[in-house]
Amino acid sequence: GAGGEGIYPAMVDFDGDSSREELLEMVEAVLQLDDPNEAKAKWAEIHRYYHEQAVLLPLYGKRIPTLMNRRLGGYVAGNQQFDYPVHRLRINSGSTTVTISPGARNGLFHTVGTMNAHVYGPNE
Repeated sequence: GAGGEGIYPAMVDFDGDSSREELLEMVEAVLQLDDPNEAKAKWAEIHRYYHEQAVLLPLYGKRIPTLMNRRLGGYVAGNQQFDYPVHRLRINSGSTTVTISPGARNGLFHTVGTMNAHVYGPNE
């Protein structure tokens, strides 16, 4: 961009041998490729190059506690505040029925409520 976006100043201060110019050259080169497999590999390389710089380093973040029954396994919390990757759950023993109960400041939800997140403060 013209420098008005937040990403521009972040990219100016890349560390070590990395540079904004080199990253943009890598992007320009991959856009010229016709082979989708080669392009996929080059995009992965660009992704690694960019993320090694840790451009977006959060100063703080909320951790949402998860209470899990011992008969379940395989769950790992997501990377974002309200990211619940329940597709990773595995049933180790017992019933194959699993109940997922989201909670709020004042306990478990019993109804859908007002559908206004500013009123019930989910998981805060």
